[in-house]
Amino acid sequence: MPTYSWPIKAFTDDSYHRVSAGHLQPVLDTLVHLRHRTDVWFEITTLLIPGHNDSDAEIDAECGWIADHLGPDVPLHFTAFHPDFKIPRGR
Repeated sequence: MPTYSWPIKAFTDDSYHRVSAGHLQPVLDTLVHLRHRTDVWFEITTLLIPGHNDSDAEIDAECGWIADHLGPDVPLHFTAFHPDFKIPRGR
């Protein structure tokens, strides 16, 4: 069975667009498709960037959405951002 680590860069469309220039909904649609229409095993990883996507509300919304739409058995990992490369502090 294929295994994937799928990044969710943020959990509001505004934050997602600022971080990646993309949109959140296509990512969510893909995850629902993978979960309910394939046999792919995947885990979700979210890089927490201070001031961009690390609010309690955004993290709560992501966790709730995953539990409701993908199920409580989909692994979710949070990783810490280190501002050593490309994104200046205070942005």
